[in-house]
Amino acid sequence: MKKTYIFFFVSVMLCLEVTAQATEKHHRVHEVLTDRTSVDQFCRDGITTNNDLKLNIIIEEKLPVGSVFRYGTKYWAVTYSKDTRGSDEDATINGTNIVLENFCSGIFSYKHHRLKYMGNTISQAENNYCNSNPNEGVNIKVDIKIENPLIEGKVYFIGRNFSASHPRGYYYVVYAGYHDGSDEDYIMDGSSLTAPVKFTDSDNDGVPNACDNCPNRSNSNQADRDGDGIGDVCDDSDGDGVRDAYDDCPTEPGPSSNNGCPEEEGEPDLVLDKTRTSISSDCLTCPSTLSDLGTQRHVIKKQTGTGITINQIAVKNNGDEDAGSSTAALYLSSDNNLDSGDSKFNATISVSSISAGSRKTTGGTSLYNYQFTRSNGNYYLLLVLDDTESVSESNENNNVTAIPITLQN
Repeated sequence: MKKTYIFFFVSVMLCLEVTAQATEKHHRVHEVLTDRTSVDQFCRDGITTNNDLKLNIIIEEKLPVGSVFRYGTKYWAVTYSKDTRGSDEDATINGTNIVLENFCSGIFSYKHHRLKYMGNTISQAENNYCNSNPNEGVNIKVDIKIENPLIEGKVYFIGRNFSASHPRGYYYVVYAGYHDGSDEDYIMDGSSLTAPVKFTDSDNDGVPNACDNCPNRSNSNQADRDGDGIGDVCDDSDGDGVRDAYDDCPTEPGPSSNNGCPEEEGEPDLVLDKTRTSISSDCLTCPSTLSDLGTQRHVIKKQTGTGITINQIAVKNNGDEDAGSSTAALYLSSDNNLDSGDSKFNATISVSSISAGSRKTTGGTSLYNYQFTRSNGNYYLLLVLDDTESVSESNENNNVTAIPITLQN
């Protein structure tokens, strides 16, 4: 039994030794430069250089993705790793010669900052923040021993005196980096720092009340179209009760029902009444009333002296103003939309003036001889009201009616 235990113990130790032995493990790495700018880019955004390598590293455990190590004088970020060797490596290196680094966080070390003095009271700091560009002007370079850099663009209270011109008080962070500086003006630890200052911001739009042109309505963009110092979301330039941000006509008063624009005078609106428009053709089964045509197609026969006849058309004026006289035209089209590729027939239909809310029926026209060189097949006859646009209408998009037709020999 004693021999059995000894054999088992030796076996376990051999397994542990085999498990922990260093072997080639494949890694893909990108170079991280050691100047402050590139290190900051890596720590904040994961940005590395374009210098990348495929390495087989002789090591007991593969390096974790995202770790940084120093090999010689260069620093590399691991973007991929696996427990077996690769077959397309650029080089093989010994893991005993690499040193793991931590540039970015979790280490109390001196971090480089550029700070601008904003005043020794919260009101002074808020006023200076609002009435000047905090990123411009004189600032001091301070290395602060802290775990993570301060937040750029925030204001902190520092409870120590740097100099007569930079006493204890509120400081705006112009720049914050992960490495110490080589030209710092001052060195300090983080014990005299407070959390970032929160200026009064009633609408929580990120703009302090002291410099918010509309402090009670959120408007982080501070838009002010008329330049009067009042934000558009609070402004009502024309005094119509509709704020400029929602007013389509901010310089002309108008009701909210019309988006702040003055209501326009009434206009006519001509539409074809299909229930009173009659058409006949060589389609013997097609009903004469256009509204009853359904999926059938009227027929135009080529060079036979027969064709399609518009017996009458009925035009309604759905607008709230009278419509003057106009002309209806006819086009041959390969689809149901009027465009420059459509062919216009010579025949037209005159439509006399129509009172608002009224309808007028007028005689039609006949299309006997086919006027265009088109192959047989299915087309559309487009009946276009007010073809010459002599009537200004409230809706110019409902004047075209597509009538399905077939061309035959």
